[in-house]
Amino acid sequence: MIALPDHGIAHLTNLKHLDVSGNALKCLSRSIRYLKQMRTLNVEENYLQELPKEIGQCTSLEELKVSSNELSQLPTELKDLTSLVEFSAADNELRYTSEELQELGLNNWKKIERINLLQNHQDTTVEFLKTLWPNAVIIMHSHYEKEP
Repeated sequence: MIALPDHGIAHLTNLKHLDVSGNALKCLSRSIRYLKQMRTLNVEENYLQELPKEIGQCTSLEELKVSSNELSQLPTELKDLTSLVEFSAADNELRYTSEELQELGLNNWKKIERINLLQNHQDTTVEFLKTLWPNAVIIMHSHYEKEP
């Protein structure tokens, strides 16, 4: 499966958990905005290069797993996911400075307990991330270079 069907997603308004990990998804449907009651979204191990900005409308989301994709940036709308408890974005192409992370507004994640940013190209430190999320467990490498 390389894409989720728009017409099908829009009708799943009571869906609480969606796991489409381990597919060949190249994009995530913008219809995801209709899943306002969704608590868990797992899109790990796909080929996503971006997340749709509409993901910010999934305000009940508590767990967002986007590891092992091809993400190079995150949409600013993630700041609206104020119920988020766990965020996993390991093994992507994310590269953010401390200032850029602050500009994303992710310090709105007041309930966050666990953040996994392993195997990305981070230009920030755990110490800085602790200023955004003082109570969270943060997993990351300061600098990671993928082997050619």
